[in-house]
Amino acid sequence: MRGSLKKKKINRRDKIQNYLLKVIKPYDWTLSFRFIVIPAILLLLVALTTSLFFARSIHMSSQEHLTERLHLGHSLLNSQFKENFRLIDFSVARIAENSAVIQSFAEQDLPLINNLIKHATDPIRQMSGFNSLNFCTYLSLDHESPSSGWECSVRDETIAPFIEQSWRSHDQGSELYVGSMGLSRITIVPVVQDMKTVGVFAVRISLNSILSNLDLPRGMTMVPVVSDDFVGNLNPAMTSMDYAGWTAYDSSQAFTLLPSESIDSTSRLSLERNNSFLLYPLMNSSGYEIGGVILGIDHSLITSHNQAYWRYITIITLSFGLAIILILFINLLKIKQFFQKLKRMIIASHSNDFSDRFETDPVHCLEALSCHNEECPVYENPALVCYLETGSEAISPKWRDTCIFLNKYEDCTNCPVYAMRRGDELDEMRNVINTMMRLWSIFLDKSGRLLSKVLRTESTTYHIPSLDDVANRMEQMANLTSFSHDIRGVYQKEEVYEQLKIAFSKTFKIDHFLLFEVNSSQNRMSPVLDSHPDDALCKKDIILNPEICRAKRMSEEVSSAGNEALCPYFNCEHSKYIRYCIPLVMGGQVGTVFSFMVPRSEWPMKREQVVILRKYMEETAPILTTLRLLEATREQSMRDPLTHCQNRRFLDEYMQQYEPLCIRENKTIGFLMADLDYFKQVNDHHGHQAGDMMLKQVVSIIKEGIRSSDLLIRYGGEEFLVLLPQVEPGMSEEVAEKIRARIEQYQFDIGDGKKIKKTISLGVAEFPHDANTMYKAIKFSDVALYEAKAKGRNRVVRFEQEMWADEDY
Repeated sequence: MRGSLKKKKINRRDKIQNYLLKVIKPYDWTLSFRFIVIPAILLLLVALTTSLFFARSIHMSSQEHLTERLHLGHSLLNSQFKENFRLIDFSVARIAENSAVIQSFAEQDLPLINNLIKHATDPIRQMSGFNSLNFCTYLSLDHESPSSGWECSVRDETIAPFIEQSWRSHDQGSELYVGSMGLSRITIVPVVQDMKTVGVFAVRISLNSILSNLDLPRGMTMVPVVSDDFVGNLNPAMTSMDYAGWTAYDSSQAFTLLPSESIDSTSRLSLERNNSFLLYPLMNSSGYEIGGVILGIDHSLITSHNQAYWRYITIITLSFGLAIILILFINLLKIKQFFQKLKRMIIASHSNDFSDRFETDPVHCLEALSCHNEECPVYENPALVCYLETGSEAISPKWRDTCIFLNKYEDCTNCPVYAMRRGDELDEMRNVINTMMRLWSIFLDKSGRLLSKVLRTESTTYHIPSLDDVANRMEQMANLTSFSHDIRGVYQKEEVYEQLKIAFSKTFKIDHFLLFEVNSSQNRMSPVLDSHPDDALCKKDIILNPEICRAKRMSEEVSSAGNEALCPYFNCEHSKYIRYCIPLVMGGQVGTVFSFMVPRSEWPMKREQVVILRKYMEETAPILTTLRLLEATREQSMRDPLTHCQNRRFLDEYMQQYEPLCIRENKTIGFLMADLDYFKQVNDHHGHQAGDMMLKQVVSIIKEGIRSSDLLIRYGGEEFLVLLPQVEPGMSEEVAEKIRARIEQYQFDIGDGKKIKKTISLGVAEFPHDANTMYKAIKFSDVALYEAKAKGRNRVVRFEQEMWADEDY
């Protein structure tokens, strides 16, 4: 369980890593990623930036507004303090100048003094509402008089210096300090008579009285605070609250509206989430901050309104972004569906399926323009107008001239048919693809039918070829053309067979094949190509009796794919291999038979190649026919038509090639010149037909007495030349004697049941023992023949140098 969770965590981490790597690799982006994820990320960033910008702007605006209000309260507080302080200073100065007061101070009448000052300060209390306005009188520097609600000892460290100064200098003074009542201000006024101080009285007012009478703006609060250094001066009975170096004491304001953090010492401001504060400092005459007033504003409502406004802006921005993403998604879905169908159509077209089409509503000129131009090819065949279906320029240059309006409007965009089209670029692409699919279908159909005609496969079931089929067929036709060109101008059949061997093994990749050459006149089949001579594809019975070959006999192709027993002479294991035979008809008869064997797994592919393989065979048919005719003509020109022996023309060509070889290899060649004795009598007494029959029988007797490698040539009428290649010296005479004896003993059939006997004379010469050239040896054998006839015929005579004395022969 733990391993499974760990594996899931690793997979999740890998997915995140792959996704992040994909973001920084634009070439890996998919269509959805490009049009949805990227815009979504950008829109989200824009929305967040906009939201943060508005939030920042609202916050800054609110802070500026609140700061301005606090500073306004600061100014109001400052002006009120100054105004009230001036009022008090002016009033007590007037009291000190009152003659009754001066006289009472001069008489040292303390009750009268207190009574006069009290009555003089009552109007100030009533007019300003200063309930905490108190006074003390001093008749001398050491005098301590009872106060009116105020402990004002002359020895007070705060008051004593001012009393002494005022007494001595006759100057009025004031001071801010922290007393038992909190922040207070005292005003010390000397009473002077005849330039002599007769007394001093001090008036004290608590700042709370001034603060309580202030008419502050709505939502603003004030809390007096004193420095922690003077908190000991406060009356212990007063309610106080310690705050970051200051102490707020009992006042008309609640302690709840105080800063939660210390106030900045420079700006005196503290701007918090729902409250803002400004410190109004109060300093004594020494410049020391003894306390102050904290102005506060509760702006929680403003903050909530700002937050609501920010949420509203955020929702609007996100909604706008989501709307854009939704629009992009809908359009992307449309594009994606288009590409998916386009992909299916292209893949289907590759396998010659053009049935799928985009659903479109094409516009045609015949309908849009109500055209009745019967001479226009479009009118005859509306399928020709491809560019009117697409609303774009003509796809096929061949069909551009079919539009009679093209020259008039110069461009399709100016044509009224183009103006009637509906849809966007995708609709236009749908029409283009539909047209292209139709064009491809027509092209492939025409190509397939042309290939069927060329390959002669019209009789088979026709289907539109795929692009691969067309490409393969075109490649095969190109190779076939190259093969046809290569076999032109060959001199011998063997060259054609060698070209076929290369084609079978390399072009068609056939490992086991056999090619028979059929000689119908001799009823013989000879293997001219055999890839595996030691493992024959056909049983040897075929060679002995060609008529049992089904392909040769029926002139039709034979395959073991459907019927293993169709030809009983197939020499293969049918469970593993397929045999196929292709006969090639030349001049109305089977000239060659090509047989090959392939494994069953390869048969489907090879079966497709049989058509083109047959074309290769057919290309060789006229060449082989011509070569056979030339060979037959050449053979006839070098053979005697009566006896089928080689003639003197053959001898001339043979000698030119054979003599240099014999000289190089130092071979001994025997020449026997033979002539029937009294052959003319046979023609005269029994007729030429009897003479012809006798010549044929003589040829048969001579061939029985010589080797198969020896040559028998009809040299003249009844003269024959026997050429014995590579014999031992003296062996030629033995062969000649054997021939002579056979002829002498043989009874020749001359027709009509008649038989006669004949003799033959032979002259013998050998090369190079008797002559240094073969022609001279032939001449010398002829000389020896004449010598044999001169000595009485029916004998063998070996040439001797005495028989020919002349150098010329």
